Amino acid sequence: MERDGGLLRSKPHHILRPRGTSHTQHHLRGKRRVSPMIGPLRWPIGREKITRFLAETYRSVHGSRSQCTCPSPAPRRTIITHAVCLATIFALSTGQAAGAMPVTTTSATYQPRRSAAIVGGSQAGTNRYPFMAALLEGTEHDNQPFCGGTLVSPSILMTAAHCFTDLQQDSIKIAVGRTALSNPRQGQIRSVSLTHVVIHPGFVPKTFAFDLALIDLGSPVKGITPVRLAPLTSRPADRASGTAVVIGWGTTVDGGERGPDRLREVKVPLQGNSACTKAYPKSYRAGRNICAGAVNRDSCQGDSGGPLLTAAPKGTWVQIGIVSYGDGCGRAGKPGAYTAVDPSSLWTTLAKSPQGRRILTLLTQKRILNPPP
Repeated sequence: MERDGGLLRSKPHHILRPRGTSHTQHHLRGKRRVSPMIGPLRWPIGREKITRFLAETYRSVHGSRSQCTCPSPAPRRTIITHAVCLATIFALSTGQAAGAMPVTTTSATYQPRRSAAIVGGSQAGTNRYPFMAALLEGTEHDNQPFCGGTLVSPSILMTAAHCFTDLQQDSIKIAVGRTALSNPRQGQIRSVSLTHVVIHPGFVPKTFAFDLALIDLGSPVKGITPVRLAPLTSRPADRASGTAVVIGWGTTVDGGERGPDRLREVKVPLQGNSACTKAYPKSYRAGRNICAGAVNRDSCQGDSGGPLLTAAPKGTWVQIGIVSYGDGCGRAGKPGAYTAVDPSSLWTTLAKSPQGRRILTLLTQKRILNPPP
């Protein structure tokens, strides 16, 4: 999953964004950005090849952390307008390289990480993460997840709340235990009504506070061991050293049409609260979030709801966080922000809604949550 800075909802790129797909644009199968100067255009030839060429050209001028994206398709535009667009983007690229005033943006909206890829990652081994799940808007054969999630009990899946903010349908498909999404013999499929999705009552879309959702699968998943959650604590530690692993599906180039079929993983350094407090002063909260990632090693759009993991004995894993948001992907000074799953306050406040109270009771009875000592 290469986190090269894909954006959501046609907004400028100096923005914090959630790391998942825009549901209103999911049918376009791309995280398309519209230039504030040019507007949407038609793509008369292979869009992904053009996108890749422009991205590579732009980064050759600005370095690997820079971005270049192509606009969305629109049926009324002509090839001539399309050519003007490409020439304009290239001119902006070379103009900035020559020392001209850089293109600026005005939005300050945060960006979830809902459908692109892990930056600097590699393919995950088969069944290495059997508890991983893909959230699909279409059928199980429409293998493009809008978010990830993890099986925390045989009948409960954990993901990010922001994955559902724009969802305009009554149900979703969930593939649990698949490494390759196209392999129907791998894992299990569940069809879930959105009435079974419990959003944390404290969730704030603008700042991604309490970015947690739990899904009651109804029919338990058999033969797959759920992930183990970090023990609860009333005083979460500042994870300022060590490494963790992020996994998910998504495109490997900014603006790409589709993500890889196979699950990908990347090892990211834990940065400590100070790095993300500086990067995201209005949203990041020590004791509620985890900060992780580095240049070219990061989660990105499409990874939302997926896990931040630490290794445990005998090849097992402990989930310490949920992919939430970031400013672009893999940029210097802009690590990823994750929802920490070990603060006891995250779970006690879940009980403020009747649905949250019910699912919290289930988790407690099944000893999924270990109370703080």
